[in-house]
Amino acid sequence: MLSLNFINEFDTAILYSKFKYISDFIFRQVQERSVFLFEMSPTKTSILYDIDSESEYHTINSKKVIYTKNLNLNKKIISMIVEDESFYLGHLLIIIGTFSRSKISDISNMWEDLLETEIECFKMGNDGDSFYWCNPQINSAEEEFKLFINELTTATKDGKSK
Repeated sequence: MLSLNFINEFDTAILYSKFKYISDFIFRQVQERSVFLFEMSPTKTSILYDIDSESEYHTINSKKVIYTKNLNLNKKIISMIVEDESFYLGHLLIIIGTFSRSKISDISNMWEDLLETEIECFKMGNDGDSFYWCNPQINSAEEEFKLFINELTTATKDGKSK
C-alpha cells in the first residue's frame, strides 16, 4: 500500500488544493483501465446515484453498500468523487479492475483489511488527511506515487496551489 498523510507532510496552504492533486493522480492511473465504485454505509444522496443511475444498493452481511459496475471516469467525475464527503471520509472507493460480485463480497467482508483482498483501489482515511493506493498492480506504482508526492512538494515549496 502506498500512502500519503497530508497533515504530517504539507502545510495548510497545500491542504486546500489537495483535491486537485489527488484527482489528477487518480485520473492518470485509471485511464484506459476498467474501474468501478463502491461505497460502504451510503446515504440516500450518495454521489454514486448521480454518476451511474444503475448503481446497485444492497445489504451484505448486515452492511449497507452501493456500487457501480464498470465505468469510464473522466477528469470531471473523478474531481466530483474526490471532493465528495463520502470519499473524503474513507467510505467510497475507486476500484481499478473489472467488476465482479466476488470483489463486492470481498470488499464488504474485509472492509477493515482491504489489503488482504488484493483488490487495487484508491481511498482516503476516515480522517480525511491520508490518501491510499491499495494493492497497486502496475510495476511503476512506487515511481508514480513518488512523482505525485513530488508534485505536491514542489507546489508547497513554490507557495502555489494550482
